[in-house]
Amino acid sequence: MKHRIPESAIDITDLNPVRTGHGSRVQLGLISRTILIAAFFAVITPIPVESADCTSADDWGKFKNVFSCPVDGGAAIRQGDSCAKEGGTFRAARGIDRYHNALDLDAMEGTKVLATKPGKVAVAANDWGSMGSTVIIDHEDGDYSVYGHLNDVSVSSGKCVKSGEAIGTVGYSGNAKCLKDNNLSAHLHFAVIRAARLGLADGSGPISAAIKNGQDWIEFARDFFPGDNLDLGIKDPSILLQNTVGCLK
Repeated sequence: MKHRIPESAIDITDLNPVRTGHGSRVQLGLISRTILIAAFFAVITPIPVESADCTSADDWGKFKNVFSCPVDGGAAIRQGDSCAKEGGTFRAARGIDRYHNALDLDAMEGTKVLATKPGKVAVAANDWGSMGSTVIIDHEDGDYSVYGHLNDVSVSSGKCVKSGEAIGTVGYSGNAKCLKDNNLSAHLHFAVIRAARLGLADGSGPISAAIKNGQDWIEFARDFFPGDNLDLGIKDPSILLQNTVGCLK
């Protein structure tokens, strides 16, 4: 289903003039942003907000850049260990010129995992490649959140969820099995993608495919947001959660 993207979800405030080689000043930022925004609306059919499956315009405003904690009771960011010496921060290395682009949040196996914003469950799978048991939520405002290595999944695809609703539990599934084999803490793999397009995680959509196949998020961003100068792409969850009281320990 195609949706109209709310204007509040698009930031067009950074319009600094740029000097040309002839000394004139042209607002290239404004021009490039206008072209890019026009491109979005050219491929997204405007329809009433009431057609959104699980959210409303009020939700879009209330939860813009507001994320609740994805782990019940809060969690610590994974430190370096024998399975990943760089740890589980957003910019932790994962091979040559590759980055984690997510947070690993340490918690006891079986701890509740919670939806960070209201939305529609796009993926609820027990075997999603290296991510193991995984949930992906389309928040219907352009944001997607990803919850990986779950012990169990308690929602189904298509379900509407509220912020703070339980969607599964922390576990060792997928390639997190290494942690259990080495008596290390279980964790939630948590990622946020801001796309300003809906439906990218449905079925075999590009977001769900990238997660399942282990595609590097930087490569994903280059494919889908080339030259992007809007607030799009893979977001650092530690920044999004820094003002969520009691979340990051």
